[in-house]
Amino acid sequence: MHKNKTVVIGIDGATFDIIYPLLQERKLPNIASILVNGVSTSLRSVVPPITASAWTSFITGVNPGSHGIFDFISGIHLNGMDGKLLSSVDVMAKTVCDYLSEGQKKVLTVGIPFTYPASEVNGVMVSLSMGCDIDVYPKDLMKPLTENTGYDKEQCKPVDTFGEVPKEEVLDEVIKRANYLTEKVRDISCYLLKNHEWDFFMAHFMSTDTIQHYFWNFMDTKHPAYDERLADKYRNTIHESYRKVDSAIGQILRQSGEGCNVIIASDHGFAPIYKFFYVNKWLQDKGFLHVRNDEKKMYRFKLAFPTIYKIFKKLGLESVGRILPRWLRSISIPAIKRCPAPFYEWIDWERTKAYASPFGININLKGREPEGIVTEHDYKNIRQLIKNDLSKLKDSASGTELIKEVLFKEEVYNGPYIDKASDLFFTFKEPYFLQASDVMKATCFEELSRENFATANHRYSPDGIFMMNGPHIKSDKNLHNLNIVDIAPTILYLSGLRIPRTMEGRVITESIGDDYLLSNPVEFIEGDSKGKAAVASAAVECDESDIKEHLRRLGYLG
Repeated sequence: MHKNKTVVIGIDGATFDIIYPLLQERKLPNIASILVNGVSTSLRSVVPPITASAWTSFITGVNPGSHGIFDFISGIHLNGMDGKLLSSVDVMAKTVCDYLSEGQKKVLTVGIPFTYPASEVNGVMVSLSMGCDIDVYPKDLMKPLTENTGYDKEQCKPVDTFGEVPKEEVLDEVIKRANYLTEKVRDISCYLLKNHEWDFFMAHFMSTDTIQHYFWNFMDTKHPAYDERLADKYRNTIHESYRKVDSAIGQILRQSGEGCNVIIASDHGFAPIYKFFYVNKWLQDKGFLHVRNDEKKMYRFKLAFPTIYKIFKKLGLESVGRILPRWLRSISIPAIKRCPAPFYEWIDWERTKAYASPFGININLKGREPEGIVTEHDYKNIRQLIKNDLSKLKDSASGTELIKEVLFKEEVYNGPYIDKASDLFFTFKEPYFLQASDVMKATCFEELSRENFATANHRYSPDGIFMMNGPHIKSDKNLHNLNIVDIAPTILYLSGLRIPRTMEGRVITESIGDDYLLSNPVEFIEGDSKGKAAVASAAVECDESDIKEHLRRLGYLG
C-alpha cells in the first residue's frame, strides 16, 4: 500500500453554523483550501455530545460503552458529582496512536483530550490536562520543547476570577488565555513537524469551545443574556477565534508539506442556551425524588476571600466597585461564607427513586447506588414511567412540547462498561435548553440572565464538522451519515494498516478514489482492543479543584 502521511486537526466545538458564513466572507482561507478539492459533511457525535466521551470515541473508533469514558469524572453512581477527574489512565480501549505505533508508523500528537498523562508511542505525544498542565513522551523532550516554544501553563489555564472582578476583566482574560493556547498548540505542532519524523500528526485546538461558551450571547440579539453595551466590544469574538485557529492551521499545513491527507473535524456542534431545565426539581415534582426536611443542615460554613469588588456588588454597589482602582477592587478580604452542601447531601435517599446528573438521569438502584432503594425488578418500570412523563414535558411559558426523544442507556451504548453510564438520556427538539442538576430550585425552568457567564453549550448539538482532502480523496462526493467512530478506522486505512474488527466505525470508502480503493482494499485484523490504561503512568498530577470549578461554570458538574 502507498505510504501516505496524514494530518488531523481537531477544532473543539466547531460548527458549520459559524464556519459557512465566515467562508462566504473569505475569512477562513486555510479551511477553505481543504474544502475546495475535498469532501465535507456534518459528523454525528456521541450521546451526550461532550468533549470527554466524544474525542475518546474519535481516537478509539468505539462508543463509550467500549472505552469507558462517559463523563469528566468517575463514579457517577457512587459519589454524585464528587468523583475523581478522569484521564488517559481511565481509557479502556486502544487508540489510533496505539495501533499506528504497533504498525511502526511514526506518531506526533499535540493536545488531544484525554491523552493526559502522555503514554508511550512510536514518536512524540504532547498532552495537556484540562488545567493546561503539560506532559510529554518521551520525558526527555519536555525541556527542549518548552524552551523552544515558550509554553507557560499560567498563561492559558482556566480563568478563576469569575464574579471577583468586573465582567469585562474576566472576559478579556478568557480571550487572552484562549488565544495564547491557540498560539502554543501551533508553535508546538510546527516545532515537532520540523524536528521529528512522522507518518501521522494530530493537533487539537480548544479555544473555539471555550470562546463559544462565554461569548455567544454577544452576537445573538435574541439571547436573554444579550448585553448591548458589551456586545459592541465582544460581538466578533467567536469569529475571531475561528480566524486565529484557521491561521494556525495554515502554518501547520505549510510545515507538514504537500501531498498529505488532511482531516479537519470537531467533537460536536454548538448552540445558545436560553433556559435551564432543572431536572431534579422536575423529578421532585413528579414524586421520583425527595429532599431532606432539615434545610439548616444542608449548608456549610467555610473561610472565603472575596474581593472588595465582589463585596460592593453583593451590597448592590457594583457601580462603585467598578470605578475603584484595579489594585484596590482586587484586594481579597477574609470572610465566613455560607455554602450549600453538595447536591447529593440534599437528597433524601431513603425515599428517592431517581436523580439527575448534568448529563442524564439515574435510578437509585439497590446494590449499585450507596443508598439505593429500587430493586432490579422495579428498575425497568421506573425508567419507563420517567420516560413517559418526560416525553410530555412542555415549556412552562409557551406550552410547547420540548422533548425530541428519551433513550435508555442500552439504546445508546454497548460494550463492557455500559454499567458506568447513566440510565436515561433525553434530547430537546430545539437546542436552546440546558439540563441542570440543581436540587433546591423553585421552578423547573429558569431563563438565563446577564449574570450568567456560560451562555452557550453543545449538550443538544450533536453534529460537529468533518472535512477531508488528499491525493486520493474525491472532491465531488456528497457524504452522509458519518459518525465520530468512523474517523479512527479511516485514519488507519489511509496509513496503510488493517482495521481491527473491534473498531465499531467504518472506513469512509465513499470519500476515497475508486482506483485507490481497488489497489488497496480495506483489510481487517483480529486483535486485543484493551487499552493501556492499566499500565499507563499516573505520576503526573494536576489541580483537580480548579478544574472542577471550571467544569462547574460550564455546566458539566452540578
